[in-house]
Amino acid sequence: KDVAFSEGSAGGRLWTQAAVVQWVQHELLGGLDPFAAHNGMVPVPFSAKAGGKFPTPEDQLDPGQWVGYSRRQLCFIVAKSLVGSKTAGYDNGLARFMLKRTSGGCAPVQGDFGRAWWGFLVTCAADPMLQAGGQGPLLLAAQALPPPSVATVRAQGRTAPIAGAGLRLCRYDDGSGGAALPGIDAVPVEGCTQPSDTAPGRDFMTGGLMGQAVQDISAKFLGGYIYGNVCDIGGGQDER
Repeated sequence: KDVAFSEGSAGGRLWTQAAVVQWVQHELLGGLDPFAAHNGMVPVPFSAKAGGKFPTPEDQLDPGQWVGYSRRQLCFIVAKSLVGSKTAGYDNGLARFMLKRTSGGCAPVQGDFGRAWWGFLVTCAADPMLQAGGQGPLLLAAQALPPPSVATVRAQGRTAPIAGAGLRLCRYDDGSGGAALPGIDAVPVEGCTQPSDTAPGRDFMTGGLMGQAVQDISAKFLGGYIYGNVCDIGGGQDER
């Protein structure tokens, strides 16, 4: 499907499949290497040992670690993965998930997830901050510290003040119709609208609020229950 954006480079330009492929081939993969400072290698901050669920180490951050990639670097990684590039020494998480066939015989790269990658590359091509080799914004991912025990959390919760925490509530699809609760500020409509018969509405996974960060469910492995089970996108957090 051809796509046009009201914002971005040459606002309103129609991005066809051929135009996106040309940009990926000549501008992204054929242009300046965004990992030139690392001799073309992608730095991955993991120290997991081999064994367990996979034959090679999991490329997961350790508790308390964080990693940052530029938007151009992320576009580069996705494009390389789509054309079949592999990583030396271990099976990276993208390939593990996208190429894992389900019991029905399909692979995510052939379904909605593969299409989502191409949709992402369309936004890369249209991003004015990536023109002329620009790196674009810095994207951060962080792993939380090891969780405390339930007993510890309950004990702290008995005395922890939350009046100054700035908590806001989005009553999304809970049967209330979005009615506010007394004494609790509501999330603005930019981040909270009810679903309809034709649209999913907005909740915390939509993003877009100034200063917002999104925390996924607390699973050890990103992909969780959908790994090896689905090829198309549903409504769960892991799919999104």
